[in-house]
Amino acid sequence: MWKRWKQTSSEDKARVIEAKINNPDLSTRDIEKQTWVNYRTSARVLQKDLSQVVSQSETIKKLIDDNNRILNITWNLMLDKLESWDKVSIRDLKDVRDFAIKQNTLVGITTDENKELNITFSM
Repeated sequence: MWKRWKQTSSEDKARVIEAKINNPDLSTRDIEKQTWVNYRTSARVLQKDLSQVVSQSETIKKLIDDNNRILNITWNLMLDKLESWDKVSIRDLKDVRDFAIKQNTLVGITTDENKELNITFSM
């Protein structure tokens, strides 16, 4: 009969990944000393979860970069209107401001009851 091990907590995973990102030269033994997470568990987290975090980070980075480009275009259009003395409504200014605020809350990261990482994107 196989013994089922408890799942690695998201806090332990985060500590291991953070230690490796902060110092890529650390061995799993060094990570164990620094984080108090067993070196075998650390190795498993680095092998399984680190690549997932990196790919999700790249997706998030692309979304934020794209969103920044959209915001810059919108803001430049607003400035062009102001510089040419076109009428600019309060609603236009409010819409640009709201868009900028929404940009900063585009991505939400939570964990569920199984300690799985959930990333939600809001547009």
